[in-house]
Amino acid sequence: MTTFALVNWSPHPPRPTDVGRSVQRAVAAKSTVDIATGMIAEYGGLSLPDARSALGSWATRNGRRLSEVAHGLVQRTLPLTDVLSDPR
Repeated sequence: MTTFALVNWSPHPPRPTDVGRSVQRAVAAKSTVDIATGMIAEYGGLSLPDARSALGSWATRNGRRLSEVAHGLVQRTLPLTDVLSDPR
């Protein structure tokens, strides 16, 4: 973590637009995860907590970021059946 911070550290303070973009990306990623969770819940007949758990478990088992998996589901490039058929 320290190496990551040092490599990405900038001596210049962040500009307001940089901070705004970072916040926008975080909100968009959270929204995408929420949408994907709802899709899994609806398609799989799961509660929202169980659907979120299935999404997170699948991402972890497959070595992918949660936001990446959620984006794949929302964009329909990752089938819902893949996430739901994978054992938890």
